[in-house]
Amino acid sequence: MIIATGVRASEPKFLMKEVAALDKEVTLLHSRTLYKNDYNVRHRIESTFLDKSVLGKAEYVPMHFSRLSQYFEQMEIDLAVMQVAYDENLGYSFGTNPDYNFYFSKAKEIWVEVNKQMPWTYGPKFPDHKITKRIEVDYPLAEYLNPVSEDEKSTLDKIGSYINQFISEGCAVQLGISKLQSTLQIKPKISVYSEMIGDWTINLNAKKIVGGFGMGSQDFYKWLDHNPKVELRPIGDITNPLSFAKVPRLVSINSALEVDLFGQVASESLDYKQISGTGGSNDFTAGAMVSKDGVSIIAMPSTISDGKSKIIPKIQNIVTIPRADVDFFITEYGIAEMRFKTIKERQKALIAIAHPKHREWLEKNCL
Repeated sequence: MIIATGVRASEPKFLMKEVAALDKEVTLLHSRTLYKNDYNVRHRIESTFLDKSVLGKAEYVPMHFSRLSQYFEQMEIDLAVMQVAYDENLGYSFGTNPDYNFYFSKAKEIWVEVNKQMPWTYGPKFPDHKITKRIEVDYPLAEYLNPVSEDEKSTLDKIGSYINQFISEGCAVQLGISKLQSTLQIKPKISVYSEMIGDWTINLNAKKIVGGFGMGSQDFYKWLDHNPKVELRPIGDITNPLSFAKVPRLVSINSALEVDLFGQVASESLDYKQISGTGGSNDFTAGAMVSKDGVSIIAMPSTISDGKSKIIPKIQNIVTIPRADVDFFITEYGIAEMRFKTIKERQKALIAIAHPKHREWLEKNCL
């Protein structure tokens, strides 16, 4: 039996307990949970995006968001369980998460928690004719917050000042998951085209906001409810390579765990141990090349918390984004352009934005 669970804030707390009580062999399609669950030992968990709650429990499937539709199309999903929103006049809505949940709606049957606190959002039509179990609930959605310390804020503000050199009126912005979501200040009138939207979108001067899912604070969920400026779409539509040609001047901003002097990016693993997922960063980085006048940026502090450099001579890790795709790297020490640069030019530019205490080491270890 294959059961798909609502992702992120749309995971149904009470229905998950009913699923866990099923005493049979189950494959649980279970990605990016924000809730803690007790899992049945007879249930095998398969995930395309890990989090700390399922590390060591789930089997990971490496996957670009742009291929999720193909991944789910080749499965026969028996049951989908998820939270949804309901409006007496407008009907059901996927709420915060059409990104994955739209594909789960192909299931033979759907169980839903209709949560009074789930924001009703504009997007694909929910197949309510497939609902075989419906329970009404009223509890706060799980939050996703990015608190930053004063030291972090100072560094991130410097990074943001460099990012803002690329953002001008009329451009479209994509911002991946990182603490930059808590500090980046965008002043011009823009649009948003992003896999994720959150608190960072609330105060934007944006004419249109298109995303795959919403995840943030309770204030964000209230802002999202019935917001006519926002449209949430299945993630495969957002990241379809052809879609980027319809989004001119895309500024794609993502982060990384480490970058090497070739311009290769690792953002999903540590020492080859999977800790998250490939997600959409590769899709958007490549998509910026398709977007007319688009640019891709990897922005990150120059060091991790213990002072080690995020820029290293050679990645000994899983590569998420290949060296030929990123246009610019940004740290608190400046901007390194990669477009059309030789290996030597790339190394020189990346060393210049590394933390000063690591630059001599990097120079000695150029390859």
